[in-house]
Amino acid sequence: RVLSAKINGLEQPLDYVLANGDMVEIVLGPKSQAPHREWLDFVKTNSAKKAIKHWYTQLSRRHSRQVGRELIEKELQQLLGRKLESIQEQEVRDYLVHHGYRTMDQLFMAIGQGERNPRQVVKRIFAEDRLDHTVPVQRQLNVRTPGFEATFFARSGCCRPIEGDHILGIKNGTRVEIHRSECSHMQNINPTQVLAANWVIEAGRTYRVWIKASVKTQIGMLRDVADVCARQRIAIHDVTVRRLPTGMSTISVFVEIKDADQLSTLLRKLQALPAVMQVRRRHS
Repeated sequence: RVLSAKINGLEQPLDYVLANGDMVEIVLGPKSQAPHREWLDFVKTNSAKKAIKHWYTQLSRRHSRQVGRELIEKELQQLLGRKLESIQEQEVRDYLVHHGYRTMDQLFMAIGQGERNPRQVVKRIFAEDRLDHTVPVQRQLNVRTPGFEATFFARSGCCRPIEGDHILGIKNGTRVEIHRSECSHMQNINPTQVLAANWVIEAGRTYRVWIKASVKTQIGMLRDVADVCARQRIAIHDVTVRRLPTGMSTISVFVEIKDADQLSTLLRKLQALPAVMQVRRRHS
């Protein structure tokens, strides 16, 4: 409940060095509050240091559990169309016992800390033939090419454009392949085949893209990436991690996003993580 301290009637910082004869008054708040990490720099007793460290350890665990729970909930909804509350204990007991978890909270914490892939967890717990694939992501492109009547629009495999990207079309008969306007492949195309193209905005449409981050190898790096996605309400469908001899790692994450603006926001927030050296959209 400590708010501040007064020394000899004057308010002073908590790291003030006392002298013999000083009169100390501790100002308390009406309710308990969180300790500050900076207090570790000046508290003297081991018990005080342990208490502060314990508080932050518990906070980190609670946060990891919450992140893990949210990731599992998203995968359950995507793969099974079920809510976490509908899962019975007997459905997950074998998995918990096999992997040494006593409770679901321990599993959530492992997922939140990046030790387990939530999609793989759901697939292991529930047999593949029970997974419900009737919640598809829309794949038909909603695009128009003014002045040209196309029978089908296909997304290019080289640059994988999504709604919000500046795009062009390459016509092949009455079919049109859609590319990002800056795609290097466009340089090799006969200009007579190139069409102006634009998106027809459609509510509820989503896209799946890979993003790749180069990060410092450290504990919790995958958890931090997953946490950013969870805070942005972005579903993660797959994750791969590759550790490099240089002490760096690459994390590739397959995410489901609404448009290019949401993707740009995600990349910006990931780039702000201390361990992330570079993050970019992966086009293949």
